[in-house]
Amino acid sequence: CSHIGSNSSCARCSAHRIFHPPRLPAMTAALQLPVPVRHGAEAVAEGGAPQPIRKRKADEHVTGTSSRASTAASMQMFVEDGSAPDPAMLAEVGRLSGEIGSESTPPTELLRALTQLRQTFATNSHPPVQELIVVGGIRALVGVLRSSSASALARMEAAWVLTNAASGSSQHTHALVDAGVPEAAMFVLSSPGIADRHDLCDQCLWVLGNIAGDGDTTMRDTLLAAGAMDALGLLFSQMPAFRWSVQERAQVLRTLTWLMSSLCRGIPPPAFAEVECCFDYFVQVVMGSDDAQMLYEALWGLCYLMDGASTEEQCSARAARMLSVGFAPGEAPSAAQTHPFLAQVVSCARRAAHDLRSPLPIPALRLLGLLVATPAPEVADMALASGALLAFRVALKDSNAPEEVRRDVAWALSNIAAGTKAQAAALLSDAPACDALFASVEPGAPHAVRRESAWAIVALAKQLGFQSLDARRVLGLATAMMQEEPVEVALQRGLLDAAELALRHGDDVALAQGLKGNPVSRVAEEVGFLDELEELRRGAEPGLQRKAEFLSKWFGARSENSQPDGLSSKALPVASWGPMAGGSPWRAAYRLGA
Repeated sequence: CSHIGSNSSCARCSAHRIFHPPRLPAMTAALQLPVPVRHGAEAVAEGGAPQPIRKRKADEHVTGTSSRASTAASMQMFVEDGSAPDPAMLAEVGRLSGEIGSESTPPTELLRALTQLRQTFATNSHPPVQELIVVGGIRALVGVLRSSSASALARMEAAWVLTNAASGSSQHTHALVDAGVPEAAMFVLSSPGIADRHDLCDQCLWVLGNIAGDGDTTMRDTLLAAGAMDALGLLFSQMPAFRWSVQERAQVLRTLTWLMSSLCRGIPPPAFAEVECCFDYFVQVVMGSDDAQMLYEALWGLCYLMDGASTEEQCSARAARMLSVGFAPGEAPSAAQTHPFLAQVVSCARRAAHDLRSPLPIPALRLLGLLVATPAPEVADMALASGALLAFRVALKDSNAPEEVRRDVAWALSNIAAGTKAQAAALLSDAPACDALFASVEPGAPHAVRRESAWAIVALAKQLGFQSLDARRVLGLATAMMQEEPVEVALQRGLLDAAELALRHGDDVALAQGLKGNPVSRVAEEVGFLDELEELRRGAEPGLQRKAEFLSKWFGARSENSQPDGLSSKALPVASWGPMAGGSPWRAAYRLGA
């Protein structure tokens, strides 16, 4: 069920003890949200008018793109080159703004002027945002929102224009904030009349969402400082009493979830104290909603909250905060038990198996990846107990999945492999997952996917040795990886360390079985590993040269069963934790011979 925003109780909520968070009340209402039929700028408002434009922030990763990005995002929507406003448009916008800002304008003429201004924005490929700012039209529109005598329809038109104006440049957004647009929008949201106008509520949330989504994160922080979370919490607490239909309630909740996700997003991240309550809201959306758009935004919101952690302690604390939602102290599932929230996230991650068009797997897989990368091992244990490994395996094997998704999944698997020995063993015991990892290192796979999959195999070798790993396969893939790809020094060193473990294992096998030669060294020669060592000895950086020289001793004229000076395979050091180059959260760092 989806239980958001009405007065009826929900057995599912009671079962999971969904409590009232500090600012956003519990989703105690049973509401079956319909399948979304309108999406962003593709939607058509009543009367056939195009919807306002929604802004999204630029993101370094394709996987981080918000679903509220307008289909018109590629359109040049505002003047950025500092050129003067168009004189004719300036005069027209000035005339309309004057009528809107005049106290003597009759209500019917006010509505006509507002409608005409909105149409001017909707029908121009270059909406006159700059012209509106120059003539003082922003303050006139703010006056309409704050006016006790303005009709709900007039406020709706004013909010519509401001939504489009907030889709412009950061300079334009600054002008809106300086003119008091956020406070005016929150004033409308707290007004009694909002109970009868879901469209006005939705439009004011949309204005705030475009401001929060500006590329300048100070705009987001300005909203938070102005009390946006308190305003949203008050609105949400009042929604059960509003006389809205199911479809109207769903429309507002989608926009509300998008706005809250935007308030958690950005670099630098927002102050955690301002957005911590969003954990409660987003988790309840995941647990209680079947609406794909709300789920998508809630999952990304949780990713942004996790991404905002800057230390290991913060990362673990935020994961614990997320997993405690809905449970009284001491009642949350143990590390070995299925966690109901994580099970829902895994279900979202596997939506692609039933609907190739579903957007949910991307943020769901990313969230699971962030959780298994936390330094607290119990978090990864809960994720594994809840089915995360199956979701990762399916996504890694999916050749139709975006490269970024497969890369992130391989990165998640590498962190499982570098976790506790039990976690590494769980991965190694999942034969399809290991097969997918090895296949992802094969030549032909995308480089980023090969790189992260190679890290996973290196971690498995260092954690568990070669009792269960196929030495031929590992050495063959290591050789191919170093021959065909521009591999960073850290990964090359890791691959050589894995090769050393394989060779030491071969020594142990030869000793135990009374063999005359190391079987793994022969395999290494067959797959071309020795040739690669010769290349490294001639042209690699000094550290790799020394390591290659060290490994070459296994192939020299010496007793086949003796080991070169270095560490015994029975006395490997315990892994320590450290940051991986390139920004990946935590990767085990080992030191072997040379």
